[in-house]
Amino acid sequence: MRKLLTTALLLLICHTASAGRRIVATDFGAFPDDGQNDLPALRKAAAYCREHSGTTLVLPPGTYELHDDQAAAIERNAVSGALGRGIEVQWKLFKPDAPYVKGLDFSGARRLTIEGEGATLVADGWMQVLTFERTRHVQLHGLTITTHRPAATEARVESITQGHARLRFDPSVFTHIDSIAQGRVFFYAPSQRHFYYAGTEQLSLAEPGVIDMQLPSPGKPSQMAEGDVCVIRYGGHYRPCILLKESEDVTLRGVSILSHSGMGVVGHMCHDILIDALKVVPEPGRVCSTTTDATHFTSCSGSLTIRNSIFRGNGDDCTNIHNYYYVIRPDTSDAHRTELRIEGADLHALSLDYPHRGDTLIAIDRRNMHQEGLYVVRRVE
Repeated sequence: MRKLLTTALLLLICHTASAGRRIVATDFGAFPDDGQNDLPALRKAAAYCREHSGTTLVLPPGTYELHDDQAAAIERNAVSGALGRGIEVQWKLFKPDAPYVKGLDFSGARRLTIEGEGATLVADGWMQVLTFERTRHVQLHGLTITTHRPAATEARVESITQGHARLRFDPSVFTHIDSIAQGRVFFYAPSQRHFYYAGTEQLSLAEPGVIDMQLPSPGKPSQMAEGDVCVIRYGGHYRPCILLKESEDVTLRGVSILSHSGMGVVGHMCHDILIDALKVVPEPGRVCSTTTDATHFTSCSGSLTIRNSIFRGNGDDCTNIHNYYYVIRPDTSDAHRTELRIEGADLHALSLDYPHRGDTLIAIDRRNMHQEGLYVVRRVE
């Protein structure tokens, strides 16, 4: 009887130990508000979470600095014109084989909870701040994410003369504008609280903190007024702030994204996502949050719920939800074999898209959109 009770007690202890571990960022050397680079320590904490199912990671309130030399160099080159001007930056950086930086990688984690109420991650450089690939049952609560240098340069329209506008910015905040001014130009009218498009005008750096914008013709852009904010975004799409990829049962609750060089949250081939009280909004006193979409979901399944959320100041849509079209390429040597290719799937998660076993593929004649047949996926290799 005693042996049986001892065995039962040991089983209970083992089950309790495996049911969940609660770790704190400070245990790994990440201390908020100390001005030090917390990225190496937080990466150790993320590695622990990947290796131990059922972990709760607590980030005590305060500011955590995330500095990575490669990410800082990518940002500097994008802003300074070393990678081209305007949309050219996207073509250099936003492709599957382009180097990029993962800030904190939680890929493969199981039953993970991150408690970040009152905690702020400040990324120094362009990086994918949080990565969740092939995760199961993940919850992220209360975390705020922003960037050291705002993702877009914001310059006040100081004066408008015949054929020119004078724009002023703070070079101590909007760094890396050393010799040229370049980017995709938009405007924000504070009096009307809306963005408007004015084309990509000719910009030149007149002096530190001052940009001269040449207007193409008198009266254009007609909406521009003194006191408006000129928004200069660099490139277009880039790696998201938070990537959810091939993951299941993910909850983001009370998360805020204040500034990021790409999209806010991207979900690709995930199953069951709950987003509650997500804020993709600018820092106080600024007008821009993300460079492109606030959220974007591709080829997901199950339930996708977005509620109680606020999106403001993002450079494109609040959300996009879609999958991709496969183009049929018959094998002329084998009537029972065909190849499916994806077209235009390179602007979101930069990831392979493929059907799952049991999925139904609908064949559509793209000339008239008539349904030509149904095919059930039996095997995926």
